[in-house]
Amino acid sequence: MTDPSSRRAPRAPQAPVEAPVEAHPLPPLPPEPAAGPPGGGLGPIPGFTRPAPGRPWYKRWALWVVVLAAAIIADLPKPQSDTQKAAVVAAVLKEISTDVHPCEYAVSEAFRTFYDPVTHDTLPAASRTFAHQYLSQDQQACSFVNTGIFGMSTITVPNSAAGRQLSAIIKTALEWCTSDANGAIADIETLVTQPGDRAALEDLATRERLLAADRAAAVRDIRAAEAALDGLPLPSIGLPSLPHPTASSS
Repeated sequence: MTDPSSRRAPRAPQAPVEAPVEAHPLPPLPPEPAAGPPGGGLGPIPGFTRPAPGRPWYKRWALWVVVLAAAIIADLPKPQSDTQKAAVVAAVLKEISTDVHPCEYAVSEAFRTFYDPVTHDTLPAASRTFAHQYLSQDQQACSFVNTGIFGMSTITVPNSAAGRQLSAIIKTALEWCTSDANGAIADIETLVTQPGDRAALEDLATRERLLAADRAAAVRDIRAAEAALDGLPLPSIGLPSLPHPTASSS
């Protein structure tokens, strides 16, 4: 028999050995966002670029003020040379001459066609029959019924020293037409039927003197306008020099 003391104790069962597990690295953590602006709020967003800050309001207003001022300065009238001013004044004088011309022709014809024959007792009887019709039309040509005369009263003159002379010339031309010439034609119409009418003869003599005086005034005003333009020449408005009646002295 075997000695019981020599018997070995049975081994305890061992757990099975497991194979080692290969370690895999963990994915890196995303970077923490940068701190936002003071007082809270989100920080920069990846892939987004913050736009540049705009100009302060006062700089934007200053820019608009500069642009507006430049536009106003560009629209301001630029100084004109004497030659340019003379061209403007000459254009107005030509317009006056055009407006006055129908009356100039009418009053000249009234003296030549009717008054001269009346004073020399050479007016044909046939002419006396249509004298009223013609002379009435001549009066209309020297009144505001004529669109040219009315238009002359609405002419705009430049704001200058020469322009002030133009205003005086227009006033004189209107007086020459609507008062002096118109009145002279009315007197001639009376004398066609009543050649010895003393009131008509005296008034016609007065009208003749006024026609001459107004013509001289217009010439003086044109010379004054030339002086204001450093002597540059200007056109005449063409007021005729009419003959003074001789029958008024009888």
